[in-house]
Amino acid sequence: MSTDIKTKLPKMYSKDLVEILFRLPYTKRQNLIDDNLGNAKTVGNYLIALEQNGILESVKVGKEKLYLNQKLLKILENQ
Repeated sequence: MSTDIKTKLPKMYSKDLVEILFRLPYTKRQNLIDDNLGNAKTVGNYLIALEQNGILESVKVGKEKLYLNQKLLKILENQ
């Protein structure tokens, strides 16, 4: 995934972002804001770009949108 982000979204890549995406099999906008990766608009743009490039997949759960890390979910399922 780190390589995918570096290749597809080099301006957005950061070690902190990759670590957040691998902390849990999902993330939400507030997680990125809480970890000081930007304001609501900036992290929203990050998540949209990650989804458009096939790195994350969004799912609406109640009023909230979660962004699933499908590669990490597959790894966890095979354990």
